[in-house]
Amino acid sequence: VYLILHLRGKPVIYVKSPKDIPHMSIYVELRERDWEFSCVYPMAVSTKQSRREVKWDVSVRKDTGVLVEKNAGIEVTYLYWEAVSIPPSYLTPPPSPNTLTSFRSSPPLLQPSTSVLIPTPQIAQYLDKTLQEAFTFDTSARTSFLTYWLPSFLKDNSTHILFTFLPQKEYDEKVPMKVNPKPDVVLRVFMVFRTLCFADEGQVIEDFHLEEWNCARKNAKREDLRWWREIVSGRPDSNGFNWEAVGDERLVRVLEWGGMEVWS
Repeated sequence: VYLILHLRGKPVIYVKSPKDIPHMSIYVELRERDWEFSCVYPMAVSTKQSRREVKWDVSVRKDTGVLVEKNAGIEVTYLYWEAVSIPPSYLTPPPSPNTLTSFRSSPPLLQPSTSVLIPTPQIAQYLDKTLQEAFTFDTSARTSFLTYWLPSFLKDNSTHILFTFLPQKEYDEKVPMKVNPKPDVVLRVFMVFRTLCFADEGQVIEDFHLEEWNCARKNAKREDLRWWREIVSGRPDSNGFNWEAVGDERLVRVLEWGGMEVWS
């Protein structure tokens, strides 16, 4: 399954800190030339006219995670950005931001061994447990994630959801984020999913044959959901990533979640 995307997908950024931070800058860049920001909140400083780079200047309140955007004084619980893909031939943004373009990844992002294929009625409970047990999301972050994506899962009478989470290293290469002062932990959880509607087990949809995804179906039944950690960041001792630190309230932690739907 190759990635044909529309980036519209509510990435949000939380900062959790045990101490007040009077000044923090958070910078996000879209590396793909045919992507651009369609919306950010609070309004961020554009570092270039390209609409592919933004920077927030905030202060962080300890324990609560409330961020205060310094230019307007707006208080928020997270920073929000949204991006869309535009035809690369446009030198300026097109009249409609909803135009789709293609971005292809090799190997394909959705593969049987690193994805889950699950009946649609089970997706909410499965994701809630995964976000909690694998990624230590708190209740607020889990609720925000699920309520944002549920309408997309349920549309068109879908019977199954196929999804994975991007390796953080790969996501960082496409959408780098810089935080100053540097936090103790940065976790970026980005979901890629596809909705499917099968009338029966043997049905083929656009070269997608259900039987060829048995591994992804088995993954949905794995009891230890921490296997997702290896998908996002590799083994716990790789690249210096410390999963125990993600939930450590004594540390300054930055958490971002987002996602996008693919169609084939």
